[in-house]
Amino acid sequence: MESRPHSLSPSVLGFARTLITFMVTILF
Repeated sequence: MESRPHSLSPSVLGFARTLITFMVTILF
């Protein structure tokens, strides 16, 4: 996984993680 601070910000990572967790919760 490439490290790109200018592209991937903590906010984006947090949002992605929350979204994935939300989807997994619905599927399971």
